[in-house]
Amino acid sequence: MLSSSLMAALFASMDTNECFLNAIEACTITIYPDVVRHFRFIHCVEKMSLENKMNEWVNCFGMSGLGKAPVDCYTRGYGESGNLNLNDDEMQLEKKYAAETAKLNPPHRFVPWVVVNNQPLREDFENFVSYVCKAYRGTKMPEACKSLPRENNLLRKENHINSVCFVDQTSNLTSSAPVIANVALRAYFVLP
Repeated sequence: MLSSSLMAALFASMDTNECFLNAIEACTITIYPDVVRHFRFIHCVEKMSLENKMNEWVNCFGMSGLGKAPVDCYTRGYGESGNLNLNDDEMQLEKKYAAETAKLNPPHRFVPWVVVNNQPLREDFENFVSYVCKAYRGTKMPEACKSLPRENNLLRKENHINSVCFVDQTSNLTSSAPVIANVALRAYFVLP
């Protein structure tokens, strides 16, 4: 459990840095590279956001069984954009992920911008499991793939205009509504 003074300091940071939770999540992904471990935390934070319980996000460390190491990562400056005292090997995580996102071709237009084998799914991001299953080359088919139709052309296309956040709108976001799906999804879609 985090101390009340540390929590107060973190909330103070949140007021001045709208990317706070992005940085905490970037630290979490780095410290806990096992997708199962860090995704539980990210899912919890996202759920708190959707339920308008952002003041309870800190409980996600306990709910997901993670320690406070991601907070330590943030407070040491690895996740914080404002800390410019790190060498190239210790590049701030947030900037590292921003650089990775900037290299996307074509450039992302909104989040979530889901990519499978370097191909963007664009507005069809909700059907990502079908794309992953189609791209999968392993010998044992994952359970999630067994009940899907064989052809992607059977998938229903919908207008997702209201379920995405366009890149040019992100400057209007506040810390109470962080856009973090771009970071959270990257671990799932790199196939051998």
